[in-house]
Amino acid sequence: MRSLTILVKNTSELDFLIPLIDELNPSSHTVFFSSLFVESVIENNSFYYKHLIKNKVKIKSYINLIKFKTLKSLLCSFKNIFINSNKRKSSYIIHKSINFLEQFIIKNFCEFNILEVVYPKIIFYPNRNDKKFLHKQILEDYIESNDNKIIFIPHGPHYNIKNVLFFPFNSKFKKNYNYWLSFSKDKVWEKYRKNLSCFSKVGYPMFDRKWINKIEKIEKKDEKYLGVITRQFYSVHQKINPNEMTMPYDEFFRFMKEVKKISENNKNIKLLIKPHPSTDLRELKKILIKLNIINYELNYDPIFIFERKIFASISVLSTSFLYLFLKSKPVFFYENEFTRLHLDKWPYLRKIYLNSFVADKIENIHKKYIDFLCMDEAEKKTKLEFIKKNLEKYYRSNPILRAKNKINILIKR
Repeated sequence: MRSLTILVKNTSELDFLIPLIDELNPSSHTVFFSSLFVESVIENNSFYYKHLIKNKVKIKSYINLIKFKTLKSLLCSFKNIFINSNKRKSSYIIHKSINFLEQFIIKNFCEFNILEVVYPKIIFYPNRNDKKFLHKQILEDYIESNDNKIIFIPHGPHYNIKNVLFFPFNSKFKKNYNYWLSFSKDKVWEKYRKNLSCFSKVGYPMFDRKWINKIEKIEKKDEKYLGVITRQFYSVHQKINPNEMTMPYDEFFRFMKEVKKISENNKNIKLLIKPHPSTDLRELKKILIKLNIINYELNYDPIFIFERKIFASISVLSTSFLYLFLKSKPVFFYENEFTRLHLDKWPYLRKIYLNSFVADKIENIHKKYIDFLCMDEAEKKTKLEFIKKNLEKYYRSNPILRAKNKINILIKR
């Protein structure tokens, strides 16, 4: 069975899909990155890239769909300019200019024939309303005229708000549409009760014990770092949109200042900083220099690889650290006004996040960390086990098997 994954923004959906792809026939699967170059999204030496290649998954991007060989060759000569721009390693003006050029090239010089080339029985598509993907209509028309099944996959262990569906297409529900849900308390289907067969609560494959055991075998455990999980933040003079999950500059600066304070408890501690995929790396490095944080490494690994390298983590509110809960790693984070309002809207999330090591403000993260260090080992173990069991209540067991069974059902429809 041939299958195709279309990624429209970053690798978030791969967190969901990689454990599942491993259980399907990887050599019959293609991953398409909707950027000019694959390396704009994943490095050649990253876990995802090496894992996909090792399992003979085909990797494509828009450069493979350029109509003219001369143009393709010319673009490849300037490959690094596009890659650095997409990873926010260039100035804001250059980034915007290159991004505009890339979109222009994709729109006018790419023939989106990946569907005819792969001819997939199953298409995995992100359940997010992202405008970057320029060929939605072609994809929708293709699904309309063929018997393919399209599975809309989540980009995290849960959505930000209950009862919200990111509808990538303008059309009504079709029998070959299936929306997968990670979180057992998701009620996104409530508004679409006439189409209940289009929704499947499969769970979150990354949380599957089978996958966790596999990672523990292939990735050496080396817990020497204090992890730092960040969010995207605004630059100093950038206009703030309060509806976004993006941190104001001042708040992020105060957070990193608290991180430095914690690391100074032990001069031998080295920080492993995991930037959000949309982080402006130039701005991040300016803050690190300003705070004189020098004993650190930047890390772009998936959270399940990141976890193998850390003994604990400081974080802003993020779905990614739920995996650390599952692995009994302490996470110290804080509640700001926005996240407090956000969690209040969905009490189940409050029960998951706030039963852990959460501070009521940034400046108290340090105290939470010190309080944990002062616990005896039995008390630490009991607390971490409680956090783990509390999380497991909200996620279905054996999600990989559930997903495989659902795919078999869909194919037979």
